[in-house]
Amino acid sequence: MPTLRSPSIALFGATITLHVSWVVVLPVLVAMLALARLPAVVPGVDPAVAWAAGLGGAVLALVGAIVHEAGHAAAARMRHIPYGPSILYFFGGVDASDRPLSGAADEAVIALAGPVASVLVALALVAIAVATTPVAGAAADAVREALVAGAGFSALIGLANLLPGDPLDGGRIVHGIAWRLTGDPLRARRTTARVGRSVGLVLVGAGFVVAVAGDVADSVVLIMAGWFVRTGAIAAERRATLRDLVGDLRVADAMDGDPAEIAPTLTLDTFAPQALETGEQDAFAVARDGNVVGVLGLRTIRRLKRDAWQRTRVADAMTALADLRALGPEDALWPALEELNRSGRDALPVLRDGTFVGLLSRVSVARTVSERARLAGRPL
Repeated sequence: MPTLRSPSIALFGATITLHVSWVVVLPVLVAMLALARLPAVVPGVDPAVAWAAGLGGAVLALVGAIVHEAGHAAAARMRHIPYGPSILYFFGGVDASDRPLSGAADEAVIALAGPVASVLVALALVAIAVATTPVAGAAADAVREALVAGAGFSALIGLANLLPGDPLDGGRIVHGIAWRLTGDPLRARRTTARVGRSVGLVLVGAGFVVAVAGDVADSVVLIMAGWFVRTGAIAAERRATLRDLVGDLRVADAMDGDPAEIAPTLTLDTFAPQALETGEQDAFAVARDGNVVGVLGLRTIRRLKRDAWQRTRVADAMTALADLRALGPEDALWPALEELNRSGRDALPVLRDGTFVGLLSRVSVARTVSERARLAGRPL
């Protein structure tokens, strides 16, 4: 069965993938412009013109978000630093590579490039709208409103991203500054997280104050922005702690070198109930004649209805070894963990010279991290 893929574009050597949220955001923007803003600003505008202008404004909003992310990619390329792939949300992009930058200045400059690009787009669209002022008529007015709406969205993306909280650009700028002052990127990450948590609380508090004053719409925006900044800061701090704990480990330190093996001819009902109940392992090595030929994770099993377990063989549910990204036992653990998360699987095979030597699973990583945290006396 074919799978649906989010559209991607390549700019300045970086791959930018649109997040699925745009499926909701774009129609909402079109409807808001066509049904609310344009009829109010351009009385008597033809509905077809309003919908066309609304679509144009929404497309400009998307283009502005893409340009924002392209600004990051362009700045990274100018500094000869790989960037991306990134995921483009309605508020801007998030670099999904988690690639560490070479220095504090690099992080600050690349982070600032996005908001600068957004502001430039906003100014350009406003300039076009002003230049077309001599053109009269409802259709021309509708087009100008679409331009202004696109400019407003770009300006909003640029300014909102300057809030000092992860994963916004402002958080990355604060991290770059703190990195320069402390000389320690991990310590700077914790400083950034503390700043983000504080800013989030201030925004939430401001939202409640505005709500008491009677401005419900603005209060909701402030509260949502504060919640986003605060939760992002907390997540970033936890991520920094996790990275610090596994920073010097290799895949061999966290993999399961003797994973449970199952035969491809077994049906799922013979082992799945017990595996789900105990939770001691989240993936199995599938072996035929002593050779591992695939991996079967509990996530795959959970997707199947229980009444199908009796007639589903392991061979039909597993993922063949050749179809999985293999890791090496000497690979650094953090990038391997990132690869495991991106894959969406319970485990990835570990091969040495083409020979299967173990599985790196979520359970095996969690055990290793928990033990490291216990020995270091650091809560997770």
